[in-house]
Amino acid sequence: QPPAIRFAHAFLAQLFFTITVAIAVFTSRAGAQVPLVAGGRRSLRILAIITAILMLGQAALGVAFRHGIIDVIPHVLGALVVVIFVAALAMSVLYRPENEQLRPAGGTLLIVTGVQFFLGLTLFSMGLAADIDPEAVIVVTMVHTAVAALTLAATVVTAALVLRSVSANANR
Repeated sequence: QPPAIRFAHAFLAQLFFTITVAIAVFTSRAGAQVPLVAGGRRSLRILAIITAILMLGQAALGVAFRHGIIDVIPHVLGALVVVIFVAALAMSVLYRPENEQLRPAGGTLLIVTGVQFFLGLTLFSMGLAADIDPEAVIVVTMVHTAVAALTLAATVVTAALVLRSVSANANR
């Protein structure tokens, strides 16, 4: 298949997985009971939106790299930017008392993104090694790809929970 078809297929797969996870979360009993945060900050909403957009772009860069459309450097640089934004979002959710209901989502996002980042570092270092077992590279690549979908889903669900929980008219 041409690279554009392979890209579209792989990227849509991640989007469909993300949508499925979001549907599962928001139709669950616990997901339906997320209350409005009275003291939330509007800046948290903006950070959540930016982080979700950046994560979507990073997923696209990962798919483009995996299918030979781009070099690894944009994907690595994108990963560094995304990790900074995810850390900022997760820390805002985890360490502000008014965001207590969002802590499970923030903790999950931080853990999944950390695992994904270290899997990426592992793959990058495997590429620098002279004599690495190809099967090990294949396994780590498969896990990195699967966790990428989980990371995108965790980001979108966290952002949606923030948008749903923190009022658009919240104090700055």
